Amino acid sequence: AGDREEAGWVPVAGRRRCVDCGFALSETAVSWPTCTPLAREMLKTPGTTRGSAGARSKQAFSLNGGAGTHLDAPAHFVEGGRTIDQLRVDELAGVPLAVVDVADSCAGGDGRYRCDEAAVEADEARHGAIPRGALVCIRTGWAEARYGLGVDAYCNWPDPADLDPYTGVARMHFPGLTAGA
Repeated sequence: AGDREEAGWVPVAGRRRCVDCGFALSETAVSWPTCTPLAREMLKTPGTTRGSAGARSKQAFSLNGGAGTHLDAPAHFVEGGRTIDQLRVDELAGVPLAVVDVADSCAGGDGRYRCDEAAVEADEARHGAIPRGALVCIRTGWAEARYGLGVDAYCNWPDPADLDPYTGVARMHFPGLTAGA
């Protein structure tokens, strides 16, 4: 049966284990180049509200929906695809998780690697079949290797003169998927 059933599925008080795969958000965190980074405004502090019954801190945040670790709905890429509000919680939580790890294939690369059917089939040969209804994630290792190095390393724009006609930003290269995967 392979190790797909055991890997990462450590019971905790009768439940499956949760693993935080996110990156911390801050005003200095890497942000998508066409989006405003996180902004924080301090509205009140205990010092500015001293003497009142409501002494407290109060902050306001502005954050682009694509900032940090997030989920893109099918509509982000597919015309007519479902939007986030149309995804059910039971489709994302409480379902089997399969992680296809292609980080070794992406390591040291130029960001042009594409996970294909052969990579998924090789992963299944090593770890067992991906269960029907599973949430499938592809681990490229890209963010782990580059996120802390700054926006240029993360966005990987090798030719500043090669502009994307829609954004006006130099084309970025990231690992991805083929349609067959």
